[in-house]
Order: sequence, then structure tokens, then C-alpha cells
Amino acid sequence: DGTGALVLSEFTGAAHELHQAYLVNPHDLDMVGDTIVEALGADPAERKERMVALHEQVVENDVHRWAARFLDALKRSGD
Repeated sequence: DGTGALVLSEFTGAAHELHQAYLVNPHDLDMVGDTIVEALGADPAERKERMVALHEQVVENDVHRWAARFLDALKRSGD
């Protein structure tokens, strides 16, 4: 329903693409806790805006699209 929040490790491969997520260093427990509190306390409209953007990003760049781009790049590199 778009009312949640994504708290994501900054070490994940997707972190550089999912700009609207709340990024954390999972080894810094204080940071994780503070970020969860920040996400929970965020304005509901802001959270919804972030979640809609994240959803669009994930839907647009699914594994099938990634695989097609990867294979196209491989094909171009062999030319």
C-alpha cells in the first residue's frame, strides 16, 4: 500500500540504484536504529513518495531487463 519504508544495507548491489531507500551500514547498530526511527517518524506522504519511486525502479529494472542488457553488452563486446 506504499506506507512502508525500505531500510537497505549500503553494501548491497542495489544500493546505488535504489536512491529512495534509507541506506545504512549494517555493522553500525546505532545507525541502523537511528535510521529505523527516522523512517518510522517520516511524514507519511514522504514515505509513500519514496515507496512509489522504489516500486517503479524495481518494476522497470527487473531481472529480465538486467539479463537482456547484460547479454547485449556481451554481444557488443565481441564485435
